Amino acid sequence: MTAPPPPPRVTGFLARDVPKGVLLRRGPSQRAQLLAWNTDTDEIKAGQWLHGRVHESYSHLSPDGQHFIYKAYRYSRWNREHDCEVWTGMSRPPYFSALALWCHDCLQAGGGFFADEADVVLYGFDGRLAHADDRIAGGCPYTFSPNRSDGRPWRSRMVADGWVPLVAEEQAEAERRSEAGRSCGRGLSIVEKRRDGVVLRAHDAVGNGAPTYTLEPCHVELGGAEWADFDRRGRLVFTRDGCLWASSFADGTWTTKMLADFSANTFQPVPPTREALRW
Repeated sequence: MTAPPPPPRVTGFLARDVPKGVLLRRGPSQRAQLLAWNTDTDEIKAGQWLHGRVHESYSHLSPDGQHFIYKAYRYSRWNREHDCEVWTGMSRPPYFSALALWCHDCLQAGGGFFADEADVVLYGFDGRLAHADDRIAGGCPYTFSPNRSDGRPWRSRMVADGWVPLVAEEQAEAERRSEAGRSCGRGLSIVEKRRDGVVLRAHDAVGNGAPTYTLEPCHVELGGAEWADFDRRGRLVFTRDGCLWASSFADGTWTTKMLADFSANTFQPVPPTREALRW
């Protein structure tokens, strides 16, 4: 009997200032899809596919939800001949079609985050932001600055989105409570968000490159969650096993429901709209 394929991995990105989100679906190998998500209505619009690996930890959504920066790589003859096996793109979600494109010569470079409404930090540029092959469409509303990743690129974008870094003493206390069984999960606590008496924490997952998540008190089990956050409606939203979930608290009870299952999504070519090709 043939084993069923593993579920896709889904990562969410919430806009800081508006009820918009983007979902990055990855799977099978070398296939990624963007989807637009209205968090007020939970309407989800399927978008463009990309043939390549998109690294979610080096990707980010702008505060107004209008632009998405991502790091991708694809090893092919064409990409190798054009010195663009690793690249950073900026697009209008749910499309990958790049309005700005930077090619890199090593896997360690690429990606970035929106520091604010007008400034974008780019990783791994060593002080050099452009060369002859870089392309930025006219009318770009952003300024760019180079930086090096500290090994946890997701931490910088999460702090920009309102997560609070923990100091050493708070990290130690969080891990002590985790080991005592009063919260779900393990790993070095890095950043947290508080909402309605609960604490959502992101932990460093060694060797994975992406955080793991816990909730304290553990009203909702987040084991295996690939992403979690609080949306503008105050809900705990998270992804797991190829699905998007939302948990809300009312009348003394937490209720969790599935918003969407992306397991059956299959690759198909999606051309960009006219609007997607303009800033």
